[in-house]
Amino acid sequence: MVYTELWLTYNLVSRVSSGKQPTAQLIELDSFQGSKLLDLEDVLEHVFRQGYVEAKYRPATWWERTDGVKVKGHHGVEELLNLGHGKCQDSALKLMIEDIHPALWFTYVHLHNAAAPVVTQRVKFHADLRLEKVAHLTNHIFNQGYLAPRLRSCVSWQGVCGKKIQEHASVQELLSWGEGASEEKAIRLIIGSDDVWIIVTDMKRQEMDDVTAYFQLVCRHSFGRDCKQSMEEKIQLEHMRLTHALHRQRRTPCFPQIDLTFRAILHEKRPPFIVLFSHQTTSYSQILFTHPLFVPAEEIFYDFPSGCPNPLCTDDCEMIRFPRRGVEGASVLAIKRGGKNGKRVKAKEMCNWIDCDTVFHDDGGHSMESSEGSQSSADSGELPSCIVILVFSPPLPLVITRKMGIRYLTAKLAQQIDEELMNAAGAFSLDQLMELAGLACAQTLAMVYDNRKYPRVLVCCGPGNQGGDGLVAARHLGMFGYKPTIYMPKPGSKDIYKRLQTQCNNMDITTLEPSTSVDSLRDALSTSDVVLDAIFGFSFKGPVRAPFDSALPLISSSKLPIVSVDIPSGWDVEEGNAAGVGLEPQVLVSLTAPKEGVKAFQGRHFLGGRFVPKAMERKFELNLPPYPGFDQIVELPRAGKSSLVNMILGEDRAKVSSKAQSCTFESSPYEVEISQRKLTLWDTAGFDDAGDASDPTKPKASGKNALVNLYRLVEKLEEGISLLVFCVRGPRIANAVVENYKLFHSAVCQDKVPIVLVVTGLEVEDPIDDWWLDNKQQFHGQGMTFYGQACVTASVGKVDKVTGRGVYQREFEESREKVRKLVVEQYSVRPWRMEKVPWFLAIVRRGVQALANMMGVTTVGVFHTLRQTLDLAGISEEEASKVE
Repeated sequence: MVYTELWLTYNLVSRVSSGKQPTAQLIELDSFQGSKLLDLEDVLEHVFRQGYVEAKYRPATWWERTDGVKVKGHHGVEELLNLGHGKCQDSALKLMIEDIHPALWFTYVHLHNAAAPVVTQRVKFHADLRLEKVAHLTNHIFNQGYLAPRLRSCVSWQGVCGKKIQEHASVQELLSWGEGASEEKAIRLIIGSDDVWIIVTDMKRQEMDDVTAYFQLVCRHSFGRDCKQSMEEKIQLEHMRLTHALHRQRRTPCFPQIDLTFRAILHEKRPPFIVLFSHQTTSYSQILFTHPLFVPAEEIFYDFPSGCPNPLCTDDCEMIRFPRRGVEGASVLAIKRGGKNGKRVKAKEMCNWIDCDTVFHDDGGHSMESSEGSQSSADSGELPSCIVILVFSPPLPLVITRKMGIRYLTAKLAQQIDEELMNAAGAFSLDQLMELAGLACAQTLAMVYDNRKYPRVLVCCGPGNQGGDGLVAARHLGMFGYKPTIYMPKPGSKDIYKRLQTQCNNMDITTLEPSTSVDSLRDALSTSDVVLDAIFGFSFKGPVRAPFDSALPLISSSKLPIVSVDIPSGWDVEEGNAAGVGLEPQVLVSLTAPKEGVKAFQGRHFLGGRFVPKAMERKFELNLPPYPGFDQIVELPRAGKSSLVNMILGEDRAKVSSKAQSCTFESSPYEVEISQRKLTLWDTAGFDDAGDASDPTKPKASGKNALVNLYRLVEKLEEGISLLVFCVRGPRIANAVVENYKLFHSAVCQDKVPIVLVVTGLEVEDPIDDWWLDNKQQFHGQGMTFYGQACVTASVGKVDKVTGRGVYQREFEESREKVRKLVVEQYSVRPWRMEKVPWFLAIVRRGVQALANMMGVTTVGVFHTLRQTLDLAGISEEEASKVE
């Protein structure tokens, strides 16, 4: 059927919750300058050309169906109309228009650490993120791990002009004034302050306010904000008044004692602090949880490392910690004496560190003995038991733990998700999950290996749930026109496996007889075109036992393409193929979410988890990508730098391996012409997760080969280096990124070559450049700076058999131009060069620690290996000795 009209509605985000009906419009599909509107991009272009929507909203629009599902701009109009979307006013497509500020910009400013980087960040608004008040933004920053929890109590906000922003201020009101609306007008998050917060219990409200006001007055005077003579007189008068008023109550520590404690803290000039004064230690937990000035957070307090902060203390002091009730780091300094456990400890028996002369050794006259009030407090014997001083010790480092993009699961987490899917909350049965998983596996194989070229599929099944997924996949493959054969040498004993086997028999699918011999498997492999590996799942723990210990090597040696289910057989769910006995598939379909062990997988990677409930996805922060159309699978990014090289070249010349390699400095040159400039690209291996020195189970590079290849690379680069392209896989950031940066930029290029960052694998990010805005401080915090950056996709994704274009074809082409433009703009016309022998030795000298990590040896081992390879590298022993 040919459609000529499309219904759409204009939906302003600011009015979505108001209940007002959006404006509906009927669009003629063949009235666009004589050409037909083929996809939603054409429709959107038509809307803006005709002036139906103001041009300023062009970057802030997207499409949704009536059920709220987002629709990509490349979706064909006729395809949507055939599905019933946009045929009438009731099913009209929704053009969403973001007419409110979609994000807030802010800058991290460290008050007490001038060396800390000033990083600007953007927080995007969405339905699941409540950011009505500035306090909500503060909580979001700490919840996401952008700052260490211990900093929660010492942050404040300032506007562009420096005016303080209160936590109860409205975010939208700030944006309406232009505050935080752009990077140039970012508001400031001040980390660290000169404020001192005092919490004094066992007082009336007015008395507590008076003491707090007094301490704030002392604080301003101590930090030089107001040093007038009148201020000193006012402090003395307030001190006398409070001393007299509070001493009569005999319910709180003597005020001069409190005052001396406070001044002892100010003496160190290290704000901010929280000072707690209480009647007895048992009431501290009440203070921590009830006082409005206290914000519970993990590790918020600095613990005295040796118990008592007094260096001259000879008493047996200890740190008393409260139970883990949201305040893990809260501590009380108390004294431990024989026979007094469980009894109140008098003030005169406490180890009070303000008695120590060393605290005031450089300004004298402030010892405890000079205070008349202190003496009386010790003699009375009726004063509270202790003074608690909880000290922040800035500057504290900026800690960033958030990882964008899809989450990789550990074995424990994968097991927990499976259990929740099948409990009362998830409400799935094992049959349902196997059916959905098996369908995803069958669809993956069918997408990659056409049944006309690869009709014969050998489905290898294990005895567990993984094998059940394989049996379901075999049945679906039979329905898809393939000729599957089932190899299941050890059938599962549960009833569900017998039923699945019967279903396959009813489809005339051949099943090899169970046997400990691999002869039948060898014969089946010789008559098959592709293997579906469903033997072991995420619960597998080595070693591989019979009969599979013989089957896996036979499958590997067959050279047939392999599609693995969830995790390749023989791989550990968290460590990957560390033992080297697992299969090396060309295609992997992860179920529910990918596992930790497949992070380094470089083949085609699909995800089959369209059955995961949204609530569970949010709970476990899975960050699953959207699934295209009605598919049960979505292809994940292939983010290797070789794919990036191929994208720049415009053809598949660089080899993309499915195996994770350690850094061996093997390199390959590729000639390319960009904007009439002839350039040579050197594709050089760096650290990856397989060769990470932090994990002793991962394979290391051969030291001899690595150093020889490094020297060969130096020889090849004698003409010089004009640009270093630093390729990082997104959306995650691997542990080896910092090591690679130090090794190649600091050691190989001696910090003399321009460096740019290219982040690949961002197909599911929309818009793609937002990844850098959300993650750039993670690089800056590690001291990594770049001349420029590009967020790209190096994969076209699923290719349509009719049009021959991939799902991410447009993004791929835009990325290609983006990278080529970045290279042309940033490369140096005067290449940096150095004589090969001094250069090689300088690399080894500066990068010795990184080389040691790469090779899994000590720094001495690097030099030992260097001496072993002198003849191969052509360097004299005299020259090499200079580096040591």
